[in-house]
Amino acid sequence: MHYRPTEVKFFYVAPTQGQARDIMWQTLLELGHPVISGSHINNLQIKLVNGAMISLKGADRPETMRGVSLKFLVMDEYADMKPDVWEQILRPALADQKRFCNVHRYAYGKKPFL
Repeated sequence: MHYRPTEVKFFYVAPTQGQARDIMWQTLLELGHPVISGSHINNLQIKLVNGAMISLKGADRPETMRGVSLKFLVMDEYADMKPDVWEQILRPALADQKRFCNVHRYAYGKKPFL
C-alpha cells in the first residue's frame, strides 16, 4: 500500500507538552524552514510542503494522542512516561501503517517498557 504525503503524521512525544515545546519547537522551525508550509504554536503543529504534519505532544496529556494513525514517532525521555501511553495509545497508533519509532534518552537503571 502506498501512502500519500497528506496521510503522513509524525509525533514527537516528551514527558510533558511544555518539554516537547522547549526541546524541539524552535529547532524544527529552524532546520525545517525550507520545507515548512505553515506552523501553529498553540497546537504545536508544523505542516510541511508535501502535506505531512509534525505534532509535538506531551505524555502527560495522553487524550490528545488518541485515535490517530502514525507513520513516525519519536519518544524522548520515555522512562519518565507512564507505560500505558506506549501500550494503550502510541503502539496501536503505529500498528496500521509501516511504522517507525525512535526512542531517546531513557534513564540509566530504569528498565525500558518497549
